[in-house]
Amino acid sequence: MTRHPSTLPALTCLLAGTCTLSGAAHAVFLNDSKASIEARNMYINRDFRQHSAPQSKAEEWAQGFTLRYESGFTEGTVGVGVDAIGQTAIKLDSSRDRRNTGLLAFGAQSLEPEDTYSELGLTAKLRVSKSVLKLGTL
Repeated sequence: MTRHPSTLPALTCLLAGTCTLSGAAHAVFLNDSKASIEARNMYINRDFRQHSAPQSKAEEWAQGFTLRYESGFTEGTVGVGVDAIGQTAIKLDSSRDRRNTGLLAFGAQSLEPEDTYSELGLTAKLRVSKSVLKLGTL
């Protein structure tokens, strides 16, 4: 999981502020929200035909999922909201003699492709009139 230290205090204040909203503002914040999930199956195959290539081919296969959540805005002149994106990937196939396609994340110490990889990103957003300012993972 990746966290951005500069945005974490701002998001904490934002989340604390949304918990203390009035009932009407809280309802709009939740009723206007939406979520979606996306699945992608990724396969990469590279064939190295040069005589001096360190390996003859590279191929890896993974399944990825992305969950997106977008809240509505609170009522008033200045509306406040929160977006979140969570991503995970699962290694389906990668062997020592066929890796290094760039598809899979590598372990920092093992130098082997990770079996799973996940990341969470949060975004604070402010709406003034028809303008929206977003801070965080876009």
